[in-house]
Amino acid sequence: MIDKEKFAGFNGNIVYTAIFGNIKDKLHTRPRQTSPVAFCSFLDAERLGTKKFFNLTKWGLYEAQFKNDHLRRQARAHKILAHKIFPNCRYSLWIDGCFKLVSRDVNGIMEKHLKNADICVFKHRKRNCIYEEVNACIEQQKDDKDTMLIQVTKYKEEGYPANNGLAETTAVLRRHNKAIAGFNEMWWEEISKGSCRDQLSFDYVAWKLGMNYEIFPGNMVVNPYFKWFRH
Repeated sequence: MIDKEKFAGFNGNIVYTAIFGNIKDKLHTRPRQTSPVAFCSFLDAERLGTKKFFNLTKWGLYEAQFKNDHLRRQARAHKILAHKIFPNCRYSLWIDGCFKLVSRDVNGIMEKHLKNADICVFKHRKRNCIYEEVNACIEQQKDDKDTMLIQVTKYKEEGYPANNGLAETTAVLRRHNKAIAGFNEMWWEEISKGSCRDQLSFDYVAWKLGMNYEIFPGNMVVNPYFKWFRH
């Protein structure tokens, strides 16, 4: 359950992440920023139990705000429903646990990439189509095959086009407004009913809502803002 009182005071810009369960992702030390920005990490009880170590990273450390027995879905809820956790913030930047922020000017990144859009992500470095992505996910056993196929078949029946772009959502930068709240809610609905592979539904939701998005420079592996660590 969201602690609304705790996070209501976050009314500026926020970088946040969530790490749950037995995965290799870690909380990386954040670089000193040229202007104020909050850093929030949501961790499971085991990680919070080693709080002294995590404090060295200089992130704010918080318990989970959404509960789910499926730990990947629990992390996805924090990733996607940013407007519910931080209702009063201006911009938020989600980063996956495989990323380390290297830029010292997060506020500059936010202003630059949200100048003409409400959301910014990386372009997928290998594929340009969710129908190709689902085949890759099946081959790599990323999620239940039938669940993923049912989901993308529904998209195809609704007229979602092939080769319509494919986002890589290891970093998600958003302007907090009503349009993005609606986007987040629809994105979460797709994940709740279908696959937890959020890249399968991101571009569908953008298409359905007629929402254009900005693209970060480079890709998730080579770019000026983050360092990527292989899972």
